[in-house]
Amino acid sequence: MTETTSTRSTTQAARVVRRRRGLPGSRAVVGALLVVAAAVGTFAAYLSATAPPTDEWITAVRPIARGEILQASDLAIVLADVPPAQAATILRGSQLADVVGTTAAVPIGQGAFLLGSMVQPVNQLEGELFTFSLPAERALGGQVVDGTTIDMIATYGGGASAETVYIVRGVAVTRAGGAAGSLGGGSAIITVLLPDPLAVQRVAHALGNAQVWLVRSGADTGVPPPYSFQQDGAEPARDAAPAQPAPEADGTPTTQDGTEQDGTGQ
Repeated sequence: MTETTSTRSTTQAARVVRRRRGLPGSRAVVGALLVVAAAVGTFAAYLSATAPPTDEWITAVRPIARGEILQASDLAIVLADVPPAQAATILRGSQLADVVGTTAAVPIGQGAFLLGSMVQPVNQLEGELFTFSLPAERALGGQVVDGTTIDMIATYGGGASAETVYIVRGVAVTRAGGAAGSLGGGSAIITVLLPDPLAVQRVAHALGNAQVWLVRSGADTGVPPPYSFQQDGAEPARDAAPAQPAPEADGTPTTQDGTEQDGTGQ
C-alpha cells in the first residue's frame, strides 16, 4: 500500500503542466515586417550608390567648333548615371559610329555630353567650308585654334598705291593646324566656315592676288572702306600725273605764277 501511494505522488509531480507561450500579436508581426523592409531598402540603396554605372554615353574630348567634321579621335565613350529626363536627349555609346563623320551644328565644349541636336549630316551644313594655308606670321603667329573667330584682310598692290580691304569678317575656324618652322616661322593650315559662295570667291581671289592677314575678331563695328596711304596724306601717290595749268573762266590757261599764256606759249 505504501509503494502505490509513493508511485502516484511521483507521477503527479512529473505531470506538472506549464503555460504555453503565446504567438506574437498582429501588431508585432507588422512592425517586424516594416523593420525588415526598411533594412532591405537601405541595403539596396547602398548597393545602388556604390555600384559602378553601366550606361555608356558619348562625350567630346576637346572643344569642337561649329561646322567641324567630327572624327573618332574627337569623341569618347564614358560610363555615367544620367537622370532619365536627360538620357532621352544624350547620344549613347552604341551610336558612336553614326556620329563620326557628321558636323557640329553648334560649338561643343570639352567633356560635354553630345546631344542629338548638336550634330548634323555634312550635306546639311549651313555655309561653305574653305581650307587655305598662310605663313604663321600672317596667321596670328600660328596661334589660331579651333573655334577662333577671325577677320580676313588683304593688301593689294605695293607702295603708295597699295590698298588694304576687309575680305570677310567674323568667320569661324573649324580646324587649325600646320607645321612650325624655325624662329617662329612655318605655315598654318586653316579651315573656315564661310557664309556663302560669294565669300568663297572673295577669299580665293585675295589669296591668289594679295597678301592676306588674319585678325582675331573684336567688336562688330561694320566693314570700313578700303584703306590707302593717300587717305592719311602720309605719302603722295608716286604715279600721280603732273599738275596741269587750270583754265580761267574765259578758257585761257594761266601759268603757275598767275600770268596768262598766249597762243605762242609766252
